[in-house]
Amino acid sequence: MTKVPSPKDVDLVRAVKASIDNGYRLLEETDDLEFRSPPATRYFMAMIAQEEFAKAFLLYLVKERIA
Repeated sequence: MTKVPSPKDVDLVRAVKASIDNGYRLLEETDDLEFRSPPATRYFMAMIAQEEFAKAFLLYLVKERIA
């Protein structure tokens, strides 16, 4: 059985930053969707942004060796 190496802190920090940047980008794109159809698209884009922020939080917990 092959052991999977632990991720480096530098890589985790980079992944956290990328997830946060993606979340903000997705939230910015929801502004453009306010007056377009279907209206649910804006809601779902905000949900995806929320998932990006949650992923960043989980990666932070991994980096701090909490999870």
